[in-house]
Amino acid sequence: MLKTAPLVVALLAQPPRLDVVARLDWRCFKYVRTCINSGNRPYIEFNVRNIAKAKAFYGQAFGWTFTDYGPEYAEFSDGAMKGGLTTTAAPSPAGGPLVILYAQQLEAARDSVLAAGGSICREIFSFPGGRRFHFKDADGYELAVWTQV
Repeated sequence: MLKTAPLVVALLAQPPRLDVVARLDWRCFKYVRTCINSGNRPYIEFNVRNIAKAKAFYGQAFGWTFTDYGPEYAEFSDGAMKGGLTTTAAPSPAGGPLVILYAQQLEAARDSVLAAGGSICREIFSFPGGRRFHFKDADGYELAVWTQV
């Protein structure tokens, strides 16, 4: 299990050039950090097929904790930000924002994702100021994990 820093949400429907990605990552990271410091924390929800399976994946891979609010909703926390898992709508992994998690040890994060049952859809690559990889969870959502260099 790997503990991650607060979620970073980069609004990228299609990954642009790497130099643009680096600027967007940093700008979004600063925005999220500002929101957390001001008390206006971002919140993100995933529509999932099976809450128990999603909780098992994200709990094992990233150490998230959960609070159940009935059979159709579970709130998650990474210690700094919260979000939700819900079965009230079908998963819609195509398009939308790319959720980018931060990890100090990128290779350990990659290993945690694989051990939890995720699949790597873009191996670790470098961009100006950092490195990252992309993965898919059991519902097909593509997320990324990055670290500074």
